[in-house]
Amino acid sequence: MKIEIFSRKFISPSHPTPSQLRSYELSCIDQLSAPAYATFVFFYPAPPNDAQSRLEKSLSEILTLYYPFAGRYNEKLHEIHCCDEGAEFLVANVDCKLDHFLQKKPDTKVLNQFVPYPKEIPLTTTILAIQVNRFQCNGLAIGFSLSHKLVDGVSYILFVNQWATLCRDVTISRVKTPKFNLQTILPARDVHKKEIMIPIDPATNFVTHRFTFYNEAISNFKLLSKLHPSRVEILAALTWKARIALNQAKFGHLRTSLLIFLMNLRGKTSLDIPNNVVGNCVHLVVAKFNPAEMKLSFNDLLSLIRTAKTNAEEFAAKSDGESILSSRIGTMKVIEDELRQGKTDISVLTSLCCLPYYEADFGWGEPIWVSSVHKPTEIIHLMDNKSRTGIEAYISMEEYDMVQFQKDEDILALNSIISKL
Repeated sequence: MKIEIFSRKFISPSHPTPSQLRSYELSCIDQLSAPAYATFVFFYPAPPNDAQSRLEKSLSEILTLYYPFAGRYNEKLHEIHCCDEGAEFLVANVDCKLDHFLQKKPDTKVLNQFVPYPKEIPLTTTILAIQVNRFQCNGLAIGFSLSHKLVDGVSYILFVNQWATLCRDVTISRVKTPKFNLQTILPARDVHKKEIMIPIDPATNFVTHRFTFYNEAISNFKLLSKLHPSRVEILAALTWKARIALNQAKFGHLRTSLLIFLMNLRGKTSLDIPNNVVGNCVHLVVAKFNPAEMKLSFNDLLSLIRTAKTNAEEFAAKSDGESILSSRIGTMKVIEDELRQGKTDISVLTSLCCLPYYEADFGWGEPIWVSSVHKPTEIIHLMDNKSRTGIEAYISMEEYDMVQFQKDEDILALNSIISKL
């Protein structure tokens, strides 16, 4: 399959950004976020002939509300210059039909070709870039590269859905205005040297496999616990357990392991954080497995995850901005120290489950598939499938480790129901 970009330009807001909004300062949590792009691809089977022009027009209009997305990131000042230079807009042709592409269960590395910044790292000054990929059958794939310095999963999907709403011939007055005031709630601090660094070794051969774990298989493990765990908690525990066992085989003994995941702070603190605030409004949560204190079991790991999550929720409920920032910096230092000592394994998990990304209807129906892409680092990313009959897990790790991971008895049990797109 070949994807050829034939058009590249910048789409600016349809109206100039007012002078008083020309400088947007990042919040303290934004400052600490990974210097990378968050990337997803939305696939549509039958867009109209004027889809591209409608996308361009509505993007220009929605950028008047999301004006920082048309700006440029200043790394030294940790702010966005809202200069209206525009979002990057690429158009590409794909030399195959959409249905043929999907039937082949595409390799995740191929999916990276559908987004403007396929490597995700390093971050550039551009905040938002979009690639419209046109299949031979008139199918369409819209790939997004959006700076993680400005958005988390919630605000990412908020933008996509609001742009889609506007594209459906809805007037902009009916689109709820997003809030760009997170920096007033979690003010910027001199913390830029403490931002999350993503460990990437160019010599390491990372692979990303997409697993579909169906609810029927997941529910079998739910019966093993008295905690009434969610689907995400179950998959977090099982994939973490498999990673710990994998490293046990590699090193000859059980090692300390950290599971890192994010908690959405909206609605969980005493701070006045609107649900439609744009930014990284998340809390870093860490569960720690210590082999000297417990055995390696699904229920023990599930308990560690639930305890870490409960403690984080209780902390957030009574904390102010300074406490949240202090906790974030402290947690990042713990992770950094553990990595430096080299005796602890790190597992990272993110989840978009229950977010409404399949509601992104631009006027030609909802997407038939929303995908993540290959990641050049160890990470697990969870997303609901379209029918909500299961969870798609994008799991990235070294190639040899992946072979062993797929042999884990729990992963085999989860994957016992044949995966399908």
